[in-house]
Amino acid sequence: MLGKVVRYLKWIRSINGRHRRMEIGRRFLPSLRRQYELDVMVGPIGYWRELQRYQIGALQRLGLQPGHRLLDIGCGPLQGGLAFVRYLDAGRYTGIDVKPSAIAAGWQQIERAGLQTKRPQLFVSDCFGRDELAGQQYDHVWCSQMLYHLDASQVDALFAQLAARLAPHGRFHGDIIGYPNEVTEHSHWGGFRFHLHTLDSLRQIAGRHDLTVRDLGPIEAFGYPQDIALRTNRLLEITRVSPA
Repeated sequence: MLGKVVRYLKWIRSINGRHRRMEIGRRFLPSLRRQYELDVMVGPIGYWRELQRYQIGALQRLGLQPGHRLLDIGCGPLQGGLAFVRYLDAGRYTGIDVKPSAIAAGWQQIERAGLQTKRPQLFVSDCFGRDELAGQQYDHVWCSQMLYHLDASQVDALFAQLAARLAPHGRFHGDIIGYPNEVTEHSHWGGFRFHLHTLDSLRQIAGRHDLTVRDLGPIEAFGYPQDIALRTNRLLEITRVSPA
């Protein structure tokens, strides 16, 4: 029996295409079935570990320390969140997402990983935490691969919350569509449209909330997988405007 399982796993690994391997493997292995369900929530299929490494690696490079407070906007089922919770001191991680199913999956992940003692906070929120986070402020706010699913009015609402949520020296990081890329205003993923924000348009919105925007370059420079088209996305840093 063990030999059959080993041969089957070797066969799965030999199949071309991560998505196809996951599609076939999930039919037979419960662990792959669970992983496939998580991958579908965040996309692309088959890159969970690589994207998790990208998220924690990027934030550590950007200055995240164990004692910092982190707000993860659009946390989903905790692809990056699990790594953040492991790394941060207890009570320092907060994740919010608009989908109840994603937050439910996140709690399942926390329990499965035995991370309850880290006391993470997870909330369903359709207002970027306005109604759920009270007066809490954060050293880092992370918004991976979500800004381009927000229209201008939603970006304005997000930036209004950043003005309230960022600690005095806090920093926000999120990415927008970069080029070359085949994404257009008519592209969709998971029921969400794509919005092709520019640095200038975001700076105009940020200015209304006394925030400043800086382009840090393509996310591939921060460890994003080279074989995913969105590697050309631009990573932005948003901070409070320094007093004159």
